[in-house]
Amino acid sequence: MGGDSRDYYTNLNPSPSNTFGDRVDRYFKMTERGSSVMQEIKAGVILFATMCYILVVNPEILGAAGLDMGLVASSTAVCAVVGSLIMGLFANLPFGVAPGMGLNTYFAFELVLGSHHTPAQACTICLVAGGIFALLGAVGAANAAINSVPLSMKKAVVVGIGLFQTIIGLSVLGVIQAGDQTILELGDVTGMPQMLGIATLLLIAMLVVLNVPGSILIGMGFTTVVALAIGLTHVPAKVVSTPEIAITVFDWSVLTTVSGWVGIFFVFFVAFVDVGGVMIGIAAQADELIDERTGDVTNQRWGFTIVGLSIMISAVFGNSPMIIYLESAAAVQQGGRTGLTTIVSALLFFVVMFFVPTVSAVPRAATAPVLVLVGSFMMGAVMAVSWDKINEALPAFMTITMMAFTCSISTGLVSGICFYAVLNFPFVLARGLNVAWLKDRLAMEEIQSARQRAASIESAIERKRSEVYSFRERREGSGDVAVHHQSRASPPVFN
Repeated sequence: MGGDSRDYYTNLNPSPSNTFGDRVDRYFKMTERGSSVMQEIKAGVILFATMCYILVVNPEILGAAGLDMGLVASSTAVCAVVGSLIMGLFANLPFGVAPGMGLNTYFAFELVLGSHHTPAQACTICLVAGGIFALLGAVGAANAAINSVPLSMKKAVVVGIGLFQTIIGLSVLGVIQAGDQTILELGDVTGMPQMLGIATLLLIAMLVVLNVPGSILIGMGFTTVVALAIGLTHVPAKVVSTPEIAITVFDWSVLTTVSGWVGIFFVFFVAFVDVGGVMIGIAAQADELIDERTGDVTNQRWGFTIVGLSIMISAVFGNSPMIIYLESAAAVQQGGRTGLTTIVSALLFFVVMFFVPTVSAVPRAATAPVLVLVGSFMMGAVMAVSWDKINEALPAFMTITMMAFTCSISTGLVSGICFYAVLNFPFVLARGLNVAWLKDRLAMEEIQSARQRAASIESAIERKRSEVYSFRERREGSGDVAVHHQSRASPPVFN
């Protein structure tokens, strides 16, 4: 009888392994990845702070293509909530998902304004591209597809979009304009909006240099306050409102046109290259996000699949394609290791969704500098191009310049692909026809590439050795006997 009573009272107090907190810990594998609930919450707040500028910038870009800015602002928030939520719940990765910079530019200025598709047709194009993206991710073909694209072309696309985006930002701000004697000329930089925009760009850049979390948001907020004070913008009629959501009525007729399928290819290609590079780059900052058996990103297949589904969701809500945000690196640097980080940011986007009317108070002097700044971040990819190899350098150069100077992402990409195919055809042919002098050239390039990889490996080993020595010195200095888990040291991340 006494034994039964003890069992009864024991059951009233479940063991720690059955508590809600421990179930959450097991689901998100927080202990396994060296994290905690508070650490994930802090990282989630940082992730939201570095991403939420898209709520202001995206309506400005898509509004240029004739879309209703209020509806775009609401749908941007909804997309960020849904995309980030499913990424956190199913992929368990600290990667924020929302309508992305670059692809929103392509959506507005290429699909709608350039190719003269209606917004409904552009959304149909994105829906199909997202479906293909999700299918490739689900069957595990993502890695093979990414590896088949030359590195120089991947990076050239990023740089080209960044330069194109910068031109748009400077044009919207009025710093550059169409010239009478030249293609472009300097605009009136003495006007108050232009001066405020330039000051905003410098302010945000200084905050980035100081590694201040949410630097873009802080800069935009400061500029909005100044603009309100000097009369460049107005206070919105209401601050809180129920989000306005519109569901897209798809126009399937676009699938019967060549331009429609060209658009599908480019949306898919740009999104695939962007997401693959960002996932790998961010995960490299933390050992816990790399699968030890394969060397791939943890749950990478889920990550690709969810981004594809997110692109389809954004099309349903009449928005540009969603991507994984590079700003997620700031969350990883702050200790975010699981999907709980992403879920926290999704909840914050949900709260902000009811304050969308305040977006109308943000002036172009606050949004245009963000396009320029993000464009400068994207220019860093140019360092990955082998400029000493003309068969890689010229296609990359043509991709970048044609994107920017024709104001067409698809034109730049087609130009680069054509140049790459022609210049590299002899080397591909040499492998099959056994042409001696070309094979010698290929052999020399392979030797040089192997030497570069060896040097890179040696450098990585040396860095790891330095980290181990540094860790030992700190441990011996503090007298701490226990060896605590530490993730890989990461360089400062500019959000």
